[in-house]
Amino acid sequence: MAIQVDDGQRLPQLQTSERLLRAREVYEGRLQISRSSFYALVRAGEFARPVQITKQRVGWRQSDVDAFIASRPEAAKSLGI
Repeated sequence: MAIQVDDGQRLPQLQTSERLLRAREVYEGRLQISRSSFYALVRAGEFARPVQITKQRVGWRQSDVDAFIASRPEAAKSLGI
C-alpha cells in the first residue's frame, strides 16, 4: 500500500505495526528471567538494545525478542515458540 501526496507522487507506506514491549514484559513474560539477568544480557550486547519511545521510556521490538528466543533452541522449545 502506498500514500499519494498532492503532486501525484506515491510514497511507500512505512511499516509501523511493530509492537514495542516494555522491559517487564520481556524479562518476566517472554524470557522468564530475572531483571538483573536481562539487563546483564543487554549490557553484554547479547540482547538487542532498547528503542527510545519517549524521553523517559524505552521498549524492545517484539521481532528482536522473538529472534533472540529463536536463537536459543532450548529456550524456544520451553516457551513454545
